[in-house]
Amino acid sequence: MDWIRRQGYRNVILEIANEYGHQGFHHSILRSDAGMSSLTRLAKNRHPSLPVSASYLRNGRITPGVAAVSNVILVHFNGLALSEIPARIQALRQEY
Repeated sequence: MDWIRRQGYRNVILEIANEYGHQGFHHSILRSDAGMSSLTRLAKNRHPSLPVSASYLRNGRITPGVAAVSNVILVHFNGLALSEIPARIQALRQEY
């Protein structure tokens, strides 16, 4: 966060972790909703004007804890059939 601020970048969204929750992340904080929520809050406190979020697995969902502390909702649909995406987007709109 400090580096981004020092560089003066303005058109940036910080994604704490891309598709967190999978076993490829070796640290438990990068696999849990509580961990991602905590890191997101920490980043927002450090640089309040920068949008911050984290994306969950490739199923077009986000966990409630991360959604609640994020400035933007980032989702991945690469685990869904193309025909399932419109319904998933509609569900996200209703949930958040």
